[in-house]
Amino acid sequence: MINPQERKRKHSLRNIMNAILYLLKTGCQWRMIPRNFAPWESVYYYFNKWKNEGIIEELLDKLRSMVRI
Repeated sequence: MINPQERKRKHSLRNIMNAILYLLKTGCQWRMIPRNFAPWESVYYYFNKWKNEGIIEELLDKLRSMVRI
């Protein structure tokens, strides 16, 4: 779903995805993301991009189906 070889990145996509999942679970504000994740601007950029492309819903559906099995 996500092409990790798309371009060179400063922060890993896994770290960004973990930050998005953290936000969804805790409901914290974007600027309150803990420092061990990527900067909130980067996380917000990818969240907005993936949300508009429908990737977030695909990933969450896939994770949900894997957990239920």
